Amino acid sequence: MITYRATLDVPYTTCATVSGWLAAHRRAVDVRPWQHAATCWVQAVMVLRWFKDGTALWLLARDARTSQATAYRYLHEGIDVIAEHVPDLHQVLAEGREQGWAYLCLDGTLVTTDRSTV
Repeated sequence: MITYRATLDVPYTTCATVSGWLAAHRRAVDVRPWQHAATCWVQAVMVLRWFKDGTALWLLARDARTSQATAYRYLHEGIDVIAEHVPDLHQVLAEGREQGWAYLCLDGTLVTTDRSTV
């Protein structure tokens, strides 16, 4: 097996933010925090790799040195933590209107519309 380094095309601050959210989540809900198989940073990288590249879960588990079951749990926990911090769609639309955004791309999906202005 050949070992190599890879680069994840995500800003460092994004990973640091997600890692911080995960750390706060762990402090709030964990009864036994010393029993984690990976650090918050490793979990954040795992989740961001899954979002960014769609990396297979068995690869995430291998790279994080966890079991696949733990990787599934970490992935879904990370998704839930990120979802808690995502603004509501109505907030985003209101902010866009206030700031005069010309367009808004949601989730990379183009939606056909007959309106060009608000």
